[in-house]
Amino acid sequence: GMSAFMLIVVHRPGELSWHAMSMAIMLAVVYIFIPNRLVYSLAVALCATGLFIALAFAMGSLVPSDMLTMSMLLVLSNTFGFVAARRYHRLWRMEYRAQSILRNLSMNDPLTGCFNRRYLQEKFLESEILRSRRYGLSLSVIMCDLDHFKAINDTYGHHGGDAVLRTFAELLKKMTRWHIDCVVRYGGEEFLLILPETNLHDAALLTERLRDAFASATTVHDANQSISATASFGVTCVDFALTHEAITLEGLISSADGMLYGAKRDGRNQVRSLQLP
Repeated sequence: GMSAFMLIVVHRPGELSWHAMSMAIMLAVVYIFIPNRLVYSLAVALCATGLFIALAFAMGSLVPSDMLTMSMLLVLSNTFGFVAARRYHRLWRMEYRAQSILRNLSMNDPLTGCFNRRYLQEKFLESEILRSRRYGLSLSVIMCDLDHFKAINDTYGHHGGDAVLRTFAELLKKMTRWHIDCVVRYGGEEFLLILPETNLHDAALLTERLRDAFASATTVHDANQSISATASFGVTCVDFALTHEAITLEGLISSADGMLYGAKRDGRNQVRSLQLP
C-alpha cells in the first residue's frame, strides 16, 4: 500500500505532491509511533486528513482529477496506517498480558496463591520499613508454622498436606487486610504476615483469632476425609515512633522466628509475641 503510494507521488511531481507525501508520513507516525489508544489516533489522523484536503481545495490550484488522486492517496494512507496500528496494538496487548502473567508467576506461590520470598525481599518489606520509619508508625511481623506437618503428609499423603496448606493460606488471606497486609509463603509449611500500621496488641489479637480459626477448621480431602491441624505463631512489633535503632528485614524475621520457636517449644498451637525496643 505505502510503496504504491510512493510510486504515484513520484510520478506526479509538484509542490502539493510533496506536501501529500509529508502528510502520509505524518499519518503513519500518528497511527504507529505515537503511544495512545487506537481510537484517538484514528480521530487525529482523520481530522488532519480532512483539514489537509480542505486547505488544498481552498487553494483552488488543483484540477478535479488531481484532487481525486490526492484524496485517494490519503485514504490509502489512512487505511494502511489503521491496519498496521491495529496489529501493533494487538501484539502490544498480548505482550503486556504475557509479561503480567510471568511477573505474577515469579512473585506468587503457585500452590497457595500467596506471595513468595522474592516478592518479600524485592518489593514489600524494605519499602514498608522505610515508610514506617519515615512517619513513625508501628510495623508487626507474624511468623506461622503448621504443627506436625510431616505427620499430616505421612498420614494423608502430599495431596492431603497441600490441601491443608491451601486451607491455611486462604484463612490468612481472608482474615487480613486486602492490599494492606502481606501474606507470604516463607517456606514449606511456614508463612509470614506483614502488618503495616499495626501495634503489638492488635497484632497479637489477630494472631490469636487466626490460631483459633485454624484449629477449628477442617480440610476435606479425597474420599471425604476430614483433616484437622493446628499452627504455632510468633509475633514481633517495632514502633518507629519510639525507637531509633536500625531495624532490618533480617532482624524482624529473626525475632518473629524466635517467638515461633518458643511457641513450638511450649507445646505448639500457641502464640508468642515480643515488642522490639
